[in-house]
Amino acid sequence: MKNKVKLFLAVVFVSSFLAACGNKEEEKVQLNMAWWGSQVRHDATVQVIEMYEKENPHVSIEYEFYDYEGYYTKLGTLAASNDIWDIFQLNNQFPQYINQIEPLDEYVEKGIIDVSDTDETYLATTTYDDQLVGLSNGVNSFAIAYNKEVFTQLGIPEPSSNWTWDEFEQISYRIREELGMYAISRFEDFIVGCIIQIPQVEKGLNFYNRKDLSSSLGFDEPDHLKDFFELRKNLVKKGAHPEPGGFASTTDLSFQAVRDEKAAMVFLSSNQLTEILAGAPEEMEIGLINPPRRKTDGESGIPLRSSQMLSVSKNSKHKEEAAKFIDFFQNSEEANQILKGERGVPIMSKIREQLAEDGDETLQATFDYLEMVSELDNGEINVFDSPLNPEIQDQYNLLVDKVIYEEMTAQEAAESMFDFASRLLE
Repeated sequence: MKNKVKLFLAVVFVSSFLAACGNKEEEKVQLNMAWWGSQVRHDATVQVIEMYEKENPHVSIEYEFYDYEGYYTKLGTLAASNDIWDIFQLNNQFPQYINQIEPLDEYVEKGIIDVSDTDETYLATTTYDDQLVGLSNGVNSFAIAYNKEVFTQLGIPEPSSNWTWDEFEQISYRIREELGMYAISRFEDFIVGCIIQIPQVEKGLNFYNRKDLSSSLGFDEPDHLKDFFELRKNLVKKGAHPEPGGFASTTDLSFQAVRDEKAAMVFLSSNQLTEILAGAPEEMEIGLINPPRRKTDGESGIPLRSSQMLSVSKNSKHKEEAAKFIDFFQNSEEANQILKGERGVPIMSKIREQLAEDGDETLQATFDYLEMVSELDNGEINVFDSPLNPEIQDQYNLLVDKVIYEEMTAQEAAESMFDFASRLLE
């Protein structure tokens, strides 16, 4: 009798244990995520989030999206209270948030994030002080987009990769004089005048010092800053570039000026080719070319860069789950069929091959441009901004306006900028 009772109790125990195991659900996880970008980016990212939630029903992701300025305003507020989203998007301004970022090396080592389909060249774009601080959503580079028909009307060849700033200036004046339109609707003044033109002086120079992680200036001569101030003043004076404000005030307006044939060119990031073509006349052909050089045989001044990256908050309560989503975002072929490389050329080779097979001409043009840039990149260009970059950039833009309105000379502006940045970085 006792043996029967023991047997019965054992059966009950085992049955209860198996039932408990069978009914156990994965712990519910709530993540939050944010990014900036166009409506095209918003819609695609939301679709990918919903796909992930369907495949991982224990995870729900609350999301927010903003325009660029709104995003960084919100991020600054959250950073001050150590309450950043679990998953968040950053560009090369990330050093100012470095204390808020969870390094991803541990999750790579555990196999949670798979980087076997990329290489060190791409991982280096989001490696800071020997730590992987994010995973790039795609690489890009700076470019000038131009309406090919404008060059046909002028009877001159389209720009080549070794064109110079002197050639650009002369072409710009011809566009204004002969076609009555702006030559270029907008520059990102600080990027061109500092981040690009300083490395063009000679190999090894950078606006921010590459050797100390952008903690000081990477050049010694204020005169290296003078030429772009002078160029910007001359372009506005001769009607080849809008005055401050107007078309030049926002990316959207500057792109629309090209679509409406009110401007021939615009400065942008290569991944924005899709955006500028959206809404353009069907017959309009837009080309991409690297910004001009100081000398025909001189340095290009442009590297491959991470367009943005996804990072995990150091204060997240679900870091591993956040890392799993980032892996999905980067490696899932189905997800990237939706994302379509809008953030930049994907860093995973199988995703690049997949998108190339789809025959998207705009993506292929971007791929081709970045392949050319990779050959121009001398490997010594600093791709990281200083944490103090916002203040330095604001000051530079202020000085550009002062030179345009002849409140100071290009030489005075160059010296003022060098002194301001040097003092701030001390």
